[in-house]
Amino acid sequence: GAKQINIVREPDGGKGMIVEVLLNNKVKVNLVLDTGASIVILSRKAGIELGIDLSDIKKDAIEMRLADGKKTMGKAIILDSVKIQDVEVKNVMAAIMLDQVPTIGITEGLLGMSFLSKFNLKTDLKSMKMTLEKLE
Repeated sequence: GAKQINIVREPDGGKGMIVEVLLNNKVKVNLVLDTGASIVILSRKAGIELGIDLSDIKKDAIEMRLADGKKTMGKAIILDSVKIQDVEVKNVMAAIMLDQVPTIGITEGLLGMSFLSKFNLKTDLKSMKMTLEKLE
């Protein structure tokens, strides 16, 4: 069935919608809902909290293009679990940003399509809710 998730607006009047996400059942992050991002993108800090080795970046390095057109390098990983409230997706493709990118602001990354594509997604900014309905 469809699950209702509370969303938060970015405090600076940005258009971004922020959701609290639990990664690998241990690290909580606030991610911006981004249907334009092909995968989940996480900050370096989130990567370190997940225990991911960011020293050898040549291994699994991918180039990522940010919304403003800048390019940055990331490390491709698979998250065992990405959970919003009790909605969970396992084995989600993600990337850890290797630079501290200032444009992310208060959040720790983007909730991209490697998670969102598993759902029929509706957002309602009036009620500040997002509905996730798992696609079978």
